[in-house]
Amino acid sequence: MKSQRMSFDDLATAARQQGIRRFASVEIAVLEPDGRVSFFTQDATESGAAEGPAAS
Repeated sequence: MKSQRMSFDDLATAARQQGIRRFASVEIAVLEPDGRVSFFTQDATESGAAEGPAAS
């Protein structure tokens, strides 16, 4: 994320916007090709854990 000039605050904000209350529960953050960030959390029941495929 550093090479994309994305700060910790940017990641924390994106996590909150996806309903992740505790950033410490994030295992992996993935910068998607469209610029969005996907989060995978330790607790799969937490909102924002994984997004399904986008509806077309």
